Amino acid sequence: MNLKQIENIVAIYEEGNISRAAEKLFISQSALSQSLLNLEAELGLPLFERMKKKMKLTYAGECYIKAAIEILAIKKRTYKLLNDISDNRKGRFSTGITSSRGLKWFTTIFPDFNQHYPDVIIDIKEAGAMRLEHMVYKGEIDIATVSTKTYEKELEYEPIDSEEVFLILHKNHPLAKKYQEQFGGVINMQQMSEFAGDSFIATNKDTSLRTFFDDICDKANIKPNIIFESSASTSIYQMVGGDIGIGIVSCRNPEQYENIVFLSFEEKIHRRLWAAYRKNNYLTAPERYYISLIKDYFANL
Repeated sequence: MNLKQIENIVAIYEEGNISRAAEKLFISQSALSQSLLNLEAELGLPLFERMKKKMKLTYAGECYIKAAIEILAIKKRTYKLLNDISDNRKGRFSTGITSSRGLKWFTTIFPDFNQHYPDVIIDIKEAGAMRLEHMVYKGEIDIATVSTKTYEKELEYEPIDSEEVFLILHKNHPLAKKYQEQFGGVINMQQMSEFAGDSFIATNKDTSLRTFFDDICDKANIKPNIIFESSASTSIYQMVGGDIGIGIVSCRNPEQYENIVFLSFEEKIHRRLWAAYRKNNYLTAPERYYISLIKDYFANL
């Protein structure tokens, strides 16, 4: 059993079949099939159940894959450590960012990073925060900025930023004046029932903001009429600003939106941002510098 063989088996597991795994590895299907057969013969156990369109792990396969992923992580961690020891300023790492919020700060900090580490390549993956967190957990990316803490036993979470969560509505909404003048712009969960008949704008299920939305609606005991979903919170601001519906967002500067009323929750809710990476992952100097730039960006907003 060698590292190349381990990488082959992990690829079959990740892709679910031989053909896609072969494409990913840039080898022929027959070569990959033979590699799997040779390993199974060596072990004396089948690692996969051959199904029509999918390769399913056997119990032996589950044990093998768990160890294989850790072996590849150790290899990666060791090479990164040695690269740092040799003070080699070349290399690459992968990071996950959200398509709207993430791109904004990434394009701001990248020139500084590139000036310090011009020969370090950053591979960017764009997805919802919850998907990015899962990718870090599975070892598919090195670092991601996330707003949920699902894998606290396996991942390290460095605090980056915090924003308050608000219910937002157009300034001409029938209840806007009431909550501004009578309640000082504050709302509790019981009062949320007054908005049960409204049309809601929300983010998609794989976003961290959606978890706040769903949790608030559950606590308020309302079933929201969601008329539009988007991967970006900017869509919520645009549609609420156009008096199309109401929404729930996190924001640090509410005063920048002229046509929108922000209602703060009586028991304040905060959406926090973390830099997440595996606890057993050695962070190189470029990766550490990258995280420090993200922290500086938010600290200076």
